[in-house]
Amino acid sequence: MEALPDNIKAMSSLAIIVLNWNNAKDTIECLESLTSWRTIKPDIYVVDNASSDHSPEEIELRFPRITIIKNKKNLGFAGGNNIAIKKAIENRANYILLLNNDAEVKEADVSRLLATLHSRPDIAAIGPRIRTGSAVFAGGCDIGLHRDTHVRWHPCMGLDGIKKVEYVPGTAFLIRSAAVEEVGLLDEDYFFSGEIADLCRRIYDAGRTCYIDLGTEAIHMVHGPSRTRDLLHTYYSSRNRFLYVKKHYRGQRFELYGRWIKYSLRDLMSSAINGNMGLSKAIMLALCDGVSGRFGDRNDWFIA
Repeated sequence: MEALPDNIKAMSSLAIIVLNWNNAKDTIECLESLTSWRTIKPDIYVVDNASSDHSPEEIELRFPRITIIKNKKNLGFAGGNNIAIKKAIENRANYILLLNNDAEVKEADVSRLLATLHSRPDIAAIGPRIRTGSAVFAGGCDIGLHRDTHVRWHPCMGLDGIKKVEYVPGTAFLIRSAAVEEVGLLDEDYFFSGEIADLCRRIYDAGRTCYIDLGTEAIHMVHGPSRTRDLLHTYYSSRNRFLYVKKHYRGQRFELYGRWIKYSLRDLMSSAINGNMGLSKAIMLALCDGVSGRFGDRNDWFIA
């Protein structure tokens, strides 16, 4: 795919949204990369989800010209991004890139992704392949049907061309503003994990498509283990499958609920046998909340 022509760049404004939560270091490194771009000059929005470590002030000091949105409470991935998405659309951005603060994508790769969207009106959202350590992923598959939803890149896929996927990872997710206006914002009931898969499913239901451009790449930094982060990820990813099934598989709801209940109980037993009581409690809470339909923010259970 050719690079985006200058005349298209001029009339196709890009907004980049970076979410921050108690992690000024990664956010600042991400912004340093974005502000070094030479040709594409995006509007950058940093959304701070009620950090308690003074990171918004650090970021604002380093980047006084960047728009920083300071939430009074943690709105999660979905709610935090939605605030900036609405502002970007109000400011007439044609395209919106959601980018993890611990990810890096090159200007040339974003230019190529924009060119693909420009040349393919049927594509609503697109992203690069994601490199995390030694692993490379090329999109994701349906979270209501599959336990391991990451599609691993294989040499037979090549490093060029585009590949249709069931969802584009939220690590680096480029979408048309018009698509957001058509299918709606991220569903805030997910809070964290699953909301991008849900949005992509709604894109397909509206007759549009989602792709990965195998010729582009984003680097997702690998950090050391964090007990709180691991518990949050376990809880939300397990619980939110029930929400996804409830929304998109009404006819198969009881069958799929049974499948995810079985997996949850198996994981619960395994973690209990291994003496990991924190993980056991996270899985149990996810199972109870998922089946009973309690969604949204549950961070208070994990964070003192």
